[in-house]
Amino acid sequence: MADRNRLDSDDAPAQVLNWPQPVEAVVSSGLAFDRVADADEREALRENCGLISVSRMETHFTVKPWRKTGYSVIGRVTADVEQACVVSLEPVSQRVDEEVSVKFVPLREAEKWVQAPDEDGEIVVDVEADDPPDFFEGNAIDLGALAAEYFALGLDPYPRAPGVSFEAAVEAEEVGEDERRKPFAGLKDMMKARDGES
Repeated sequence: MADRNRLDSDDAPAQVLNWPQPVEAVVSSGLAFDRVADADEREALRENCGLISVSRMETHFTVKPWRKTGYSVIGRVTADVEQACVVSLEPVSQRVDEEVSVKFVPLREAEKWVQAPDEDGEIVVDVEADDPPDFFEGNAIDLGALAAEYFALGLDPYPRAPGVSFEAAVEAEEVGEDERRKPFAGLKDMMKARDGES
């Protein structure tokens, strides 16, 4: 199962799938939520995640009541996509296949799930404990946001065309990071040159 912490807030997918599931429709035996992304939704995912194409994206969830007021969502997100090779920019076909298991509770109960700091002011995290639940507002769980998140998590962060070495891919990523850190490097050099001429 994917590590949800791998996506920080800047990388999290935008709201591109409008798939709310009203909780009043969830029965004790569970509710099947099966959705195939249409052309517009696939295009939104493609654009949001910087892909070449998304030819298929499917979500198959089962939503069940959990504890008194919560809900569990288990299932899979699968897709067929094309990404650009990080070295050659050639199209690389990829398969997304992510297992999903997330609990949701109403936002009004958030305080129950916030871990209090210890006497030293630190929050001790038990790595063996279950993940805390997500929260939902109103009377519906945003299964579109959940599906889009796991779609993004399932993408290869370093897609490589056949024959491209991992070392070359890492070097290309490091060069890209350096360039992103210095977006105004050229402007700085131009200003130095101008100041030297005056």
